[in-house]
Amino acid sequence: MSVIIFKIGKADSILISYHGHHVLIDTGQDEDAEEILTYLQKNRIAKLHALIITHFDKDHVGGADKIVENIDIDNIYTANYISNSKQTVQFKQAVAEKEIEPIKLINTTDVILHDQIITLYPAEKSAYDGDNDYSIVATIDYKNISMLFAGDAEQERLEEILHNEHLARTYDFVKMPHHGRYNERTQSFVEVISPRYAVITSSNKNIEDERTVNILETVGSDVFTTRNGNIEVITDGKTINVKQ
Repeated sequence: MSVIIFKIGKADSILISYHGHHVLIDTGQDEDAEEILTYLQKNRIAKLHALIITHFDKDHVGGADKIVENIDIDNIYTANYISNSKQTVQFKQAVAEKEIEPIKLINTTDVILHDQIITLYPAEKSAYDGDNDYSIVATIDYKNISMLFAGDAEQERLEEILHNEHLARTYDFVKMPHHGRYNERTQSFVEVISPRYAVITSSNKNIEDERTVNILETVGSDVFTTRNGNIEVITDGKTINVKQ
């Protein structure tokens, strides 16, 4: 299994590949679609088993319309709330033209990637103060290796994660929430998940919070940031290797 976290600034796009099957989590901003598509084409990836839009902020859904227009997609999963942002409208128009009906997540859902499960956890409430706390959270348990992808979860959503018995556990790898920003639940979140490797999607203009990095390093995590380049995670289910 490989996981690519793209260097696209303070934005998220993550490609998970396993036995010739592929899932894309988020699509960065409008201008990031070309880079993602170039990577897919270069690696002869013409089809996605699933596209997951964790929430509708422009740095997560911005490139989705172009991805939908240019790549065959079996299933699309989105957070279950209403957004009328320019990027969301463009995404919905592209989906309608392709006659794909997105699945708005209400309950915990398993996505089968070949013979491997990616579990999606939607936000637990129907209303939050901002888009970030609607983030879909994803986990992968591949043999002995566990991975967590935390979207842009902020304080309220992190509280939900910490009270979910299926999520509040240690992980070998985490894509840290909200570009490494710090909030009142960051320390307890990191101490509970205690990841061996942590990736933060940041940019030189919008760098990660030093307090978040310090907490991760205190629990023994190796910290990588996408502002230094694409990050690749390779695992056979027994060992895990992160390189940049």
